[in-house]
Amino acid sequence: EMWYMRAADQGNRKAMHNLAVLNAQGAKGEANFEEAARWVRQAAEHGLRDSQFNLAILYARGLGIEADQKEAYKWFAIAAAQGDNAYGLPGVCYDCSIGTTSYGDFRWFRQLMELSHDGIRVINCSWVVSHYYESAQDSINKMFDNGTIIVAGSGNSNWTKTKGKHLYYPASYDHVISVSTGMYKYENPKDNLLYEENGSPYVENIKGYVGRTAGFVDKDIDKAIKIYGVSIATLNEAVDLLAPSVGVVSFGNFLRTGELKYGTYQGTSISTPFVTGTIGLMFSLCPCLPVDEVESILKITSWNIDSIEVNKPYKGMYGAGMLQTGDAVELVYQLYNEKETAYIDHQDFSRWDFKLTAYSKEVVIKDQKFTDRATFNLKAKNKIVIEPNTVLSPGRNGKISLSVDPRLEKPCDLILRDPSIMEND
Repeated sequence: EMWYMRAADQGNRKAMHNLAVLNAQGAKGEANFEEAARWVRQAAEHGLRDSQFNLAILYARGLGIEADQKEAYKWFAIAAAQGDNAYGLPGVCYDCSIGTTSYGDFRWFRQLMELSHDGIRVINCSWVVSHYYESAQDSINKMFDNGTIIVAGSGNSNWTKTKGKHLYYPASYDHVISVSTGMYKYENPKDNLLYEENGSPYVENIKGYVGRTAGFVDKDIDKAIKIYGVSIATLNEAVDLLAPSVGVVSFGNFLRTGELKYGTYQGTSISTPFVTGTIGLMFSLCPCLPVDEVESILKITSWNIDSIEVNKPYKGMYGAGMLQTGDAVELVYQLYNEKETAYIDHQDFSRWDFKLTAYSKEVVIKDQKFTDRATFNLKAKNKIVIEPNTVLSPGRNGKISLSVDPRLEKPCDLILRDPSIMEND
């Protein structure tokens, strides 16, 4: 124990964890859960996953520390969000550092400001309020200027209540990425054909649909499909992206009960962390990625779901489409690798401001549209190639700026978990 104490005093988190275990097991006689809690908290705060899990258990059971289910859930969530969580249920941003805080200061966002001042690059907000505050927008602007991105759920009020007219905050503030839910699982509607108790057929969790469930005209499975409005989370013009919620495993429930259950509700609190984790991956790969280019990359690489017939009544309300984590990270890699070609393709943008800087061998734009109010500012070090079926035709309020500057220098190198990837280029 003496050596563990010395190592722990020098900041060794595994030594802290081992001291907690020794105290909890009663290595000196009786178990000392208060001392165990003290050491396990220190190890947890140093980012050790097993200690984060154990601290959650202590909070849940009130061992050596006052029982607090909110704190238990918080530490369970932090442990679960790490990729190597020992349960085969990895978070999106493997091994990203995670910080937490409370919330409730909706006028000034002081808790979020503290995170930004501490160097947090992306903040997840799975909560909403109905009121807009200019002071809150000012705080978000300051955090954005400080290099911090806010990602927030758009809200859970369904389409029958909002009709796309209601805005919730912080999701609808400027410089916030607003996330609603989209379905991801079944390729074809009849792959998950279900029946209500009265015999009415319906489908659920169909890939690309903006609603969880949809029914058939005249209850005939060979006729057109229409999404049930009550199964659509909050959509509006401020929404930027969609991400999954239905069918996502409930890790917290698994930790508490040992039973695997999957989400059955279109909650944006579940969807939002997918986007937050993706941004964490992007910053992990490229720490110097400009904060004002992150949203552009996410939208450019998203899956355009406009062509799906059932979505057409909601076009303009679900942002750029479905989040594509792999494509977003890949585009960062392409943009910052001198041997790569970066592709901008297969999207149709009539609004939003897009900004990219490319240090790649070339940038290829194909099957891509920027029209109406869309602005696109691309600076490349080498070459820009515009291929057929590309439309760069903004309206009076849009603008296209493409430029090549050989003097551009990367502000940092890519950080790869497997550097041999670069050797194979």
